[in-house]
Amino acid sequence: MRLTEGPNPMSPTDCLGATWTDLVARLDAEKTLVRWGLAEPALADLASLCELAAIVHGGRQLERTDRIFGALLRTAAVAGGGDQDAGLVIGHLLSNATRKMAIRLRDLSADIDALIASALWVEIRAFRWRHRQRGYAKGLLLDTRTAVLGDLCPERTADGARVVSLLSPGMAVTLADDLLEGGVSEGLDAGPVDDEQELQDVLAWALRSGVLPAEDIALLVELELASVDHRRASAAARGVHERTLRRRCNRAKTRLYEARLAYLEQAA
Repeated sequence: MRLTEGPNPMSPTDCLGATWTDLVARLDAEKTLVRWGLAEPALADLASLCELAAIVHGGRQLERTDRIFGALLRTAAVAGGGDQDAGLVIGHLLSNATRKMAIRLRDLSADIDALIASALWVEIRAFRWRHRQRGYAKGLLLDTRTAVLGDLCPERTADGARVVSLLSPGMAVTLADDLLEGGVSEGLDAGPVDDEQELQDVLAWALRSGVLPAEDIALLVELELASVDHRRASAAARGVHERTLRRRCNRAKTRLYEARLAYLEQAA
């Protein structure tokens, strides 16, 4: 997805780059629901996207709606089906909710629509479907709101508490130092540990153990030591806001930090 640019978008959905009418026409013509339904039974008996939307917005089939959102998220997530069209469908299905979110947060930024759309897109694509079994739409919206507030109000959490940063920006050296703290290399005769090699080992372990998906690891490697101009270009190429990439990198570093004890135990 590439966010559209405009002076005054009316809602986050306007930033998705595809209207619901055009999306329905294209996906229904391509029998996309039939293809998705081969892997996701919750989508198998739906004849069209309009039928799907009617169920979701009808408010009477809550359990079925939840299963539909779960199926779409697994289809859209990079760690699942990786289908961006499914992500666009989710974005449109949640248009009323994201518009309400934008209205409530509009005083925080003139770009609130684009920020919400970017955060929602990242949460959809990074969705960890193995860790959530229900409450998909509600959880997705809460994660999106938290991400936006984290970008716009980094000094405090949603409940007003001050944020304590656990990691410094210099990942290549600082993260390696954090992970080595406590003596991973103690007793080894190989001499000083090479920070770059150690970092490569940590990231390879994080991928194998499921701490981070491959996309987050690639993003860390690409952006952490990049120039400001490169980060902006990378954000533009992905169709998201630069703050969204920075937040995602920080979240990935935090996950690595929180998993350091498991890494130390394995490396010892």
